[in-house]
Amino acid sequence: MLNATSARATRRGVTVVPRRTDGSERLPYSDSHFDAVYLASVLGEIPEPAAMMTELNRVLTPKGRLVIAEVAIDPDFVSFRRAHELAEAAGFGSAHRYGPRFAYHAVFEKPERRS
Repeated sequence: MLNATSARATRRGVTVVPRRTDGSERLPYSDSHFDAVYLASVLGEIPEPAAMMTELNRVLTPKGRLVIAEVAIDPDFVSFRRAHELAEAAGFGSAHRYGPRFAYHAVFEKPERRS
């Protein structure tokens, strides 16, 4: 999957540096490294989803976005309600949901830091 994603991105002129992790460790990126993170049908496979959501918050820039896509036919499906609970607990702000109950995209925004 990492190779296929990287090749597809390269064909579209986007640079991707894939890294494999089991989601239970600190991500190898500095604070505020990414403008967006996209999780497609993987949140339910992460052993410590609450810890990973906190890590994703750390590596996102202020006003960064976390997009979660899920489809109910996945045996590890995570409901929007559960994804929202995890995101809120990790410090994400507003959420926008697109799609039906059984297949949705959710966009969570990281609030700007206040000095």
